[in-house]
Amino acid sequence: MSQPTTPQIIIRATSRSLIFALDCGGDEGVSHEIYPLKGGISLAANLREAFKTSPLLMRATDKVMTIVDSPTLLIPIADFAAEDAEEQYRYVTPSCTTATICHCALPSLRNMAVYAVDKDLLTVLSDHFDQVRTKPLMIGVWEHLLRRSLATSVKSLYAYFHDGRMELCSFARTRFVFANSFEVDNIHDALYFILGAWRQIGGVAAVDNLFLAGDIPDREGLIREANQFLGRVFTVNPSADFNRAPVTQIVGMPFDLMLEFTNPTPLT
Repeated sequence: MSQPTTPQIIIRATSRSLIFALDCGGDEGVSHEIYPLKGGISLAANLREAFKTSPLLMRATDKVMTIVDSPTLLIPIADFAAEDAEEQYRYVTPSCTTATICHCALPSLRNMAVYAVDKDLLTVLSDHFDQVRTKPLMIGVWEHLLRRSLATSVKSLYAYFHDGRMELCSFARTRFVFANSFEVDNIHDALYFILGAWRQIGGVAAVDNLFLAGDIPDREGLIREANQFLGRVFTVNPSADFNRAPVTQIVGMPFDLMLEFTNPTPLT
């Protein structure tokens, strides 16, 4: 008789928040908790404090997947060499001087994603879990948006908003034609970067699509402003994308974290 598997807790770690989520199974479903960060101490120190009070972190589990909001360097798989990845990452992201440099595959887009994880954060995780895995926040989002892109024959630009950032991406079949990240705190900055990316992908306002997703600042204002320049502006509805899955009804659950608890159809 097979033994039941230990559930894997998911920790979403960004400069603005710590969120814990666990699929408890049965009627309880997915539980999630937003941990309020304390100012003046590091993210790792906040996580260490959270282990003393968080009901979810206190649940018995030995496995964790930590989603980190880290600048991500995309390298085509054909050009990737593990021994060179750290040097390449530190060259393009010189501020990550003490972080541990990691990488993971993005096979559906034929890329490797190289990213940084704070060393102190890894220490805290290793102190509490036997199995520690990490990945960059955008991995699941890129995979999901690629599936959307493959379902249409026109060009699409996607803008994903989270934690004071806007991630822009576009695809041609199963490859990136644009991927970049910008700090935005108002819709005017967001629109400036969107229109710049739109020109780079050669978007045609009357035909091609702009999709907005995530924690969109001033949603209606951004849609109104974007519609002055682009003819087809839409928002991504998680409930529709995930077939009304219960996880989409959880208040405060980020779109990228919802993806951890859905089961999209594999790419062909």
